[in-house]
Amino acid sequence: MGIRAIQDKDREHIRKALYDAVAKAGNRKQWFRTINLEVALQAIFSGKYYVFIVEETYLIMADCGSAWYADEGDKALVEMLVLKVYPQGPGKFNDVTRAFTALARVVGARAICVGTALAVNNRALARMYTREGFEASAVELYKEL
Repeated sequence: MGIRAIQDKDREHIRKALYDAVAKAGNRKQWFRTINLEVALQAIFSGKYYVFIVEETYLIMADCGSAWYADEGDKALVEMLVLKVYPQGPGKFNDVTRAFTALARVVGARAICVGTALAVNNRALARMYTREGFEASAVELYKEL
């Protein structure tokens, strides 16, 4: 499986993919209006998170740590972003879950948490994750003030 660190050459492709993902979703999710593309790009390239290109197709971004209620050594890899940056790339969705699994093992995580935040269709993406061995364990709700 091909996994590489992001590079400066990816920046414009990532910017376009982020813009397209938000535009495609429209107003389906209230919180999308809070996305600032420049802030998102700064976070992606900040070096604070695990950010990789998988199979020259998908960007994955994650962080690793312990939940406030868990022992310090009980770490989870938490997905922050999955984005199809190179639509013509050879990667498949199961490459994303395999990359997260490999990364989780490298960083010593005992679990992987993923979500459907940027998905246009939450159920469809959740089904894809379920086919890869994930189980639904929580629902996140949002209220704009």
